[in-house]
Amino acid sequence: MGWDLPAAIGAKIARPDKRVVQVVGDYGFEFCSEELAMACMYNVPVLSLIVNNGYLSLIRQTEKYGYNMNYEVSIWYDSENKRIDFVKFAEAFGARGERVEGPDEIRPAIERSLWWMEKEKRPALLDIIVERETDASMGASIDAIREFEEEREAEKKKGKLKEAA
Repeated sequence: MGWDLPAAIGAKIARPDKRVVQVVGDYGFEFCSEELAMACMYNVPVLSLIVNNGYLSLIRQTEKYGYNMNYEVSIWYDSENKRIDFVKFAEAFGARGERVEGPDEIRPAIERSLWWMEKEKRPALLDIIVERETDASMGASIDAIREFEEEREAEKKKGKLKEAA
């Protein structure tokens, strides 16, 4: 967790002819978010798609599925209106920032960002707000992805998983 943006920047520098898109959670982005400044400084156009549910999902999902608990993993401070403003963060460095809150807004926002990146040769960031309890598919490799919602439903049917409080 946290290496996504530096890896995306490195991939773009290694293959400047290729489009590079980083997909990352909100807290994963925060780990090395300062690298956005470097990408702006050196005109490295990468697109960061932040899946933002305001939780430390890696930890929250481990707690949820491993221990049936949810303890101190929120990063939206006090309420949904007090979250890190990734749009302003991006714009402060000279990148393009945009927030989307509905699935139908994602494709047009990506298209606007890619157009802007092509024109300006600078990075762009989309802050994609999702439901607070959204679970992310996870796995050590692309062929080992776990779909947590499917697993949770199967466990409920078997009576092996009680509802979280």
